[in-house]
Amino acid sequence: MLKGRKKRKMEAFKDFCQAGVDAQLEVSSKLKETLLKAEQELKNGHRQWQEEKSSLKALHQQNCDHFHSQMQIIASERVQEQEAAKQILERAEAFYNAQMNLAKARVDEQLEVSSKLKEDLHKAEQELGTGHLQWQQEHFNKVQVMASERAQEQEAAKQTLETAEAFHKAQMDLSKATVDEQLEISSKLNEALHQAKQELETVHLQWQQEHFNVTARQLKYCEYLQKQMQVMASERAQEQEAAKQILERAEAFYNAQMNLAKARVDEQLEVSSKLKEDLHKAEQELGTGHLQWQQEHFNKVQVMASERAQEQEAAKQTLETAEAFHKAQMDLSKATVDEQLEISSKLNEALHKAKQELETVHLQWQQEHFNVTARQLKYCEYLQSQMQVMASERAQEQEAAKQTLETAEAFYKAQMDEQRAETNRIAAALKETQDLLETERHVQHNTTTEKEMEVFKNFCRARVGELLDENSKLKAAFNKAENELQGFQAAHEAQLDEQRAETSKILAVLKKTEAELDAESLNILELASRNADLEKTCRDLNHAQLENIATLQTIQEEATQMVKRNRASQAQLKQLRTENNRIKAARKMTEDLLETERLLWQ
Repeated sequence: MLKGRKKRKMEAFKDFCQAGVDAQLEVSSKLKETLLKAEQELKNGHRQWQEEKSSLKALHQQNCDHFHSQMQIIASERVQEQEAAKQILERAEAFYNAQMNLAKARVDEQLEVSSKLKEDLHKAEQELGTGHLQWQQEHFNKVQVMASERAQEQEAAKQTLETAEAFHKAQMDLSKATVDEQLEISSKLNEALHQAKQELETVHLQWQQEHFNVTARQLKYCEYLQKQMQVMASERAQEQEAAKQILERAEAFYNAQMNLAKARVDEQLEVSSKLKEDLHKAEQELGTGHLQWQQEHFNKVQVMASERAQEQEAAKQTLETAEAFHKAQMDLSKATVDEQLEISSKLNEALHKAKQELETVHLQWQQEHFNVTARQLKYCEYLQSQMQVMASERAQEQEAAKQTLETAEAFYKAQMDEQRAETNRIAAALKETQDLLETERHVQHNTTTEKEMEVFKNFCRARVGELLDENSKLKAAFNKAENELQGFQAAHEAQLDEQRAETSKILAVLKKTEAELDAESLNILELASRNADLEKTCRDLNHAQLENIATLQTIQEEATQMVKRNRASQAQLKQLRTENNRIKAARKMTEDLLETERLLWQ
């Protein structure tokens, strides 16, 4: 019964040890699965990151191609606009030539009219051959007064025309300067756009280089972590396998030693019970005593006692050896557990360090990307401010040109009205002169001399020719100024249309650039969310590592309990030693009694 109980205890202890080993194997398998899962998640994250990188590169390349195409379109449109402006100038020149031809035709008509007037005057002079000298003198004085008035009016008209020509020349110079300034602004804008394109390409190349460096560092560090994880996993598997083998050998040896010790203890108990029975029988036989039997029995007891002493000494040595081996095995198990805890702590530190380095690299990448984005936004804001400044300056220049044009139109209109009035006055004076000549022809008599009439005719002819020349010059100057004004208006309107179209195109390009920047910001936010998922995976790995450490601590506690149970077994062995010593003392006492009895029988 005692053997069956001890056997059950040994089987329970063996089952407990097997359960501990199974738990250790299960923890190791879970740890391997966690590591494999982490490696798979890292690979998936790396693959997703590569896909995002390729998509970002494709998107950026697409944006650059779109920007280049837009710039080419703008350049082609600029060339088309310049060609259209050239055509407008050619049409304006053709219109100017047509107006000049029309003015020449009108001048020819005026010359014909003047020739007709000269013929009429010649006829009037011929008819005035019989005029009166007094009337001629009075009419001559009147004509001189009218001629002086006409001369003054013509001088004023000439000054007005010179003023108008000077103002028109100033307006043309101002328009030419405005056109040159607009061309210079356009060239500066083209240079600014070209410089912006170069700076964007430089920033893009720098960003690609920085992104490539960060990516290379991340890949290199991930490969290093994977190698370290594989090495640690293989070392841990080897150590666990070695510890498992050591525990199995220790368990087998401990079970064998415990079985041997228990068998010897059972044998000692059996011998002790037999000795007790023999002592009881000896005490009963001592009542009737027989010395010879006692002597034989005493010799037999001495032989058995010496054999029992040798067996007890051997059992003691075997027990001490088993205790030393068990202690060594427990120390080895404890050292193995400590080593596993140290490896786990190192792995935890490595994971924590890797997490910190990944966070540092991610923060650096975020900072670099933020700096690049800030520079791009700053440059876009600078371009927008420059465009707004140029647009405001262009609006002011257009407003000033519009006001100047309105002023010039009003001035030219006033000059035209004044020239028309002057022409009407000259025509009225000519008509009045013709009427007077006609009246005088019918009223006066042939009282003037031929010499005086010749002088008067020459004077009238000269004055009429001067008046006609001045009238033709004024009409030609007026027509020329009107044509130049129309050409200037047309060219200015075409230039304003060109500037408006160019401004609208540049604003459209800026809006597209802002939209592309917004899309890139959304992609950056998405990439940040995926980086957050990767950080969550790292936190899950850290949590799994903490669970593994807790499992190892549980195994250490179980080993401590095994040590406690071993100490309890050692206490039981001490009790067995005490019982054995008590049996030895009883045997010695029996031997002493037998010796005394023998002496008494002698």
